[in-house]
Amino acid sequence: MKYIRSLALVFTAALLGVGFPQSAHPAAAQGGQDACPALVQQALALADESCSGLARNTACYGYTQVVATGWDAATLPDFDSPGDTADLTRLASLATAPLDTAANQWGVAVLSLRADLPEMLPGQNVTFVLFGDARLRSDVPPEAMAAPPPTCTAQVERAVNVRSGPGMQYPTLGTTAAGENVTASGRNQAGDWLRVSFQGGSGWVYAPLLTLNCPPATLRVVAAEDASAYTAPMQAFYLTTGVGDPACAEAPRDGMLVQSPEGVTVHFRVNGVEIALSSTVFMRAEDENHLVIGVLDGHVDVSSAGERTTLEVGYRLALTADAPPGQPEPWSNAVIRALPVRLLPHRITVPLIVPGNAAWVDSGVSVSAGQSFTLRAAGLVHPCTNLDLDVCRFYGPAGGAGIASAVDPDPENVARYPLPDAQIPALVGRIGEGTPFPVGAGGTFTADADGVLKFQVNDSPLENNAGAFVVVITVAE
Repeated sequence: MKYIRSLALVFTAALLGVGFPQSAHPAAAQGGQDACPALVQQALALADESCSGLARNTACYGYTQVVATGWDAATLPDFDSPGDTADLTRLASLATAPLDTAANQWGVAVLSLRADLPEMLPGQNVTFVLFGDARLRSDVPPEAMAAPPPTCTAQVERAVNVRSGPGMQYPTLGTTAAGENVTASGRNQAGDWLRVSFQGGSGWVYAPLLTLNCPPATLRVVAAEDASAYTAPMQAFYLTTGVGDPACAEAPRDGMLVQSPEGVTVHFRVNGVEIALSSTVFMRAEDENHLVIGVLDGHVDVSSAGERTTLEVGYRLALTADAPPGQPEPWSNAVIRALPVRLLPHRITVPLIVPGNAAWVDSGVSVSAGQSFTLRAAGLVHPCTNLDLDVCRFYGPAGGAGIASAVDPDPENVARYPLPDAQIPALVGRIGEGTPFPVGAGGTFTADADGVLKFQVNDSPLENNAGAFVVVITVAE
């Protein structure tokens, strides 16, 4: 008997058209398979060149075709060529075209948003990269858009608790340092509690313990649960994307990348799902009632149907607004590796998924003898090789089901373990076809040979395992 955890994600509905050719495999249909990689690289290079350094609340036309529609339902006439920009306040919707090598077409757009970033961070913006058969529809009409709320600088007189709401009854989020400067962005009705920036997000501090550089009445009144009023352009929106597989391995799945500034939490409502992200994520949606979100860097909190969960690096989650969040699942390496992260302002290292049932997963990352590299690993793997409930459960990358040579009664099978004297199902690595080494939760290593880093779990046989580890690799320059 074997416990298997899975989440099937099946896209079955065709999306609403926006005037682009409709084909799940346009390049293949046109016989343009060889042209596909070249088109993708050409599009990304031009978008990177045309859309760098965007001003806040601006959309940029990256590569053909992109259609921007205003609030009068007419397309914007001055947004029709790579490098053209438009103020987000003018946009009711934005659509990018599916990949079609025959027409030399693959829509790419880059957006720079304020969202609910404090005005104290004028150089920081949220970045959207929309590509392929994808459409954004704003849920913040012009009459709902508001000027950025005023903020004040505040100094903490002494170390104080920061709470999740305006009152002693709310849980403590942490403690500030004495003399620390924070940004105050709101107050409660009585004015005796102030909402301040804290650990990339926000919390509440008793007002008499702060020294403000402005009158408290300057700050707007906000409710305890009001993370954001969704009044910034495109801060609440609906996303739909194409169906089917990409035309070639170099082409990413239709969708959208979203990246927040480092160390700052921003809030969105996407297809009715509340999202607080301090990270880089990838989004897809078969229609406006569904959302699939996966994390490339950092983490994201998602809330639906009154329940909240945290999604970590390397995992994705399918959501609907009217159902609680389900169980996150590991991503596919093929999906992750093709994403156009080069268009994001902050460089990230994409994670590697190591399924518990896969032998020696190739990371694609090469190292040279003597070169140091750092590995960070997380996730859970279930090494269910028998019915012993003390062993048959999920373990982290350090393992914990016992030393292979001591647990496995079959000496011939023990010899098949990458590291017979290590824990089951710990994460192990090797360089090329070299000698395996223990990775566990990670650390800094020095390459003993030239080659490509590969990983698998310390178990045999592998086919009856479930779950996956996620590895982030950083190689010293």
